Amino acid sequence: MTLAAWLGIALGSGTGAASRTLLVLQLRERRGLPMWLVLSLLNMAGSFLAGVLVAQLDRHQIVHATLVTGFLGGFTTFSGFAVECIELWQRGRRGLSLTFAALCPLLCMLCAVAGFRLLMREVA
Repeated sequence: MTLAAWLGIALGSGTGAASRTLLVLQLRERRGLPMWLVLSLLNMAGSFLAGVLVAQLDRHQIVHATLVTGFLGGFTTFSGFAVECIELWQRGRRGLSLTFAALCPLLCMLCAVAGFRLLMREVA
């Protein structure tokens, strides 16, 4: 991996994490959405965009590293998802915890496929 790709990842991940934080504040604190829903929406949106970008970028290493690995890697959050599953379980919301744990990864994968297929249809 080139130095430019590494720098792209660093810049992209910081920007993605900052963007995620702003959206969490907006959706959770100002709109009152529960954290599990906010994380689901952000992770699904990031997965969809990753699918679109992977279909579009092909092998542009620096742009792929900056946008997909960096920005969307920072924007989405597996650790936040995992912690929210544990916190829901500890608060006695076990059904929601298990549903969130099962459905969120599946929905994110479906969003990535949808983004990829959407763009591939336009290219074909």
